[in-house]
Amino acid sequence: MSDTSSLDLHNVLSIEIKGRLWCVPYPLEFLFRTDVDLENGHFELKDAG
Repeated sequence: MSDTSSLDLHNVLSIEIKGRLWCVPYPLEFLFRTDVDLENGHFELKDAG
């Protein structure tokens, strides 16, 4: 029998998306992070900026 809590981080793809939006009078920066579970497709988008 295996410990399922040790499997929490397996088959997870972590993505960081950052950039700038052109706005007047100055650009807006953004930063998002997400972890995609490759087993079931579940993801959660988090504002990290």
